[in-house]
Amino acid sequence: MALAVRNLFDQYKQPENRLSHALAVALAEDPRLRRSFLRHFAHSSGEMEAKIDVAEQRLPGESEPSEEEADRRGLPDICLYNDDGWALAIECKVEARLSAAQLIRHRKTLERRGFNRVTVLAVTGKDTSVRLPRKVSLHKWTDFYDWACAERVRSEWATRFADYLETVERTFVEDEYLTDATLTHFSGIPFSPNRPYTYLEAKRVLRLAMDELRKTRRLEHALDADLKAPGRPAITGKNGSSVWDFIPLKAAHRPNVFTQCPHMTLSIGEERFYPHVTIPNGIRGTLRRNLLELKWDGFRDVVADIAGRMCRAVQGCQGAHPTLRLQQRHYRSQRSEPTVDALVHLDLRTALKRAERPRDRSGVKYQPQWLEAAFSAFESKASNLQLEFGLWMPYDRCPEVQTRKALDLVVAAWLSCKPILRIMLR
Repeated sequence: MALAVRNLFDQYKQPENRLSHALAVALAEDPRLRRSFLRHFAHSSGEMEAKIDVAEQRLPGESEPSEEEADRRGLPDICLYNDDGWALAIECKVEARLSAAQLIRHRKTLERRGFNRVTVLAVTGKDTSVRLPRKVSLHKWTDFYDWACAERVRSEWATRFADYLETVERTFVEDEYLTDATLTHFSGIPFSPNRPYTYLEAKRVLRLAMDELRKTRRLEHALDADLKAPGRPAITGKNGSSVWDFIPLKAAHRPNVFTQCPHMTLSIGEERFYPHVTIPNGIRGTLRRNLLELKWDGFRDVVADIAGRMCRAVQGCQGAHPTLRLQQRHYRSQRSEPTVDALVHLDLRTALKRAERPRDRSGVKYQPQWLEAAFSAFESKASNLQLEFGLWMPYDRCPEVQTRKALDLVVAAWLSCKPILRIMLR
């Protein structure tokens, strides 16, 4: 029987206290890591770093109070200090609002205790408009995460701290504690044969990826993407073989009815990473007619254009391939997962002659009948059919998705679909 052991850092009830405890332990246990932290975030000198003590949820010289008493008294979450009158008070927030008065109080309290060189460091999970008092610097948890990741190769405690930020962020997302705040950055899809997929981790990574993609102005300029519109209203559940979110187009007018217009979808599954443009079953009649008016030859030419763009975008990333998927589905209930009745999944390079895909060494043979079958089914639609164009990237064949380059591949996949979007939305 496996024994469930609480994480080393999970010693407090309040989210902010859990994170500050993780940081305090890492700084207290590893002097070299502490020196690095102070150089990065407190601009301290090398001479005083070796003498520093770390106090958590208390003032220098006090015994440790209970969590409730520390919260009531408004003590600094962490205090680093030495015997030469230097002190650094760290105030940790996640979703809670930062208070300038609280930061001033921390500085004055330490000055009354005889510290004549006091600095206050505030850390939060989101952007804040609070006007900072003097001798106060502000950072985000994502800054600490980046710093810890950079220190992984030199410090076991940096690895533990960075891993804990990922773990606790996953928990906070599941508990719906995080709304605007983030603790980590998107650093790639973590799944591989050595690190199996988990639904909750996929939700965390998807949230980070979509946050960054919604800042990509190229999508707005090239595709008229509505970057300010919300995606899925809620990604619920704790299990599933994949998790997805989307960015609508401004042409949708009402982004909450995204099933009536093409949209840009990002899906993270058990075995693959899959950015694609979705043409949903409920697409508006005029948009569908615009596509069908191409007839087979025109449709084939547009798909060849998309495939060529994608092939050029992923040169050097041999594990990724341009994909078309046509799914027939039905639902047992409104909230149930769909049942797939039929699926056409093809590598778009099967629709390209050798001369149309220069420098392609994939070994994929020309077989245009697969694409013709998909178009014929879509043209004669009599069921719930969804059409998708995207990049299919298996974790075991496309290591690039485990890095930040994954976001570039997402953008490239979506931009490559511009020809078909332009025709449908004309």
